[in-house]
Amino acid sequence: MITVYAAILLTAFISYHTLAAATFVELRLGLTGMRILTRLMGLVLCAIAVQFIVDGLKMSGIVAR
Repeated sequence: MITVYAAILLTAFISYHTLAAATFVELRLGLTGMRILTRLMGLVLCAIAVQFIVDGLKMSGIVAR
């Protein structure tokens, strides 16, 4: 049970510092860099969504494994 709490605290710590550094990252990347990063994150999100759909179709038996 301690490991679960430690994982939660570590995740919260990393999330806080990531969000706290967002302004610095935005200044370093600039407008073009932020647009590129936004598009890359959108592409990653789209790939994950497609994988979820494919896995769901395979598990339901609609698509053969």
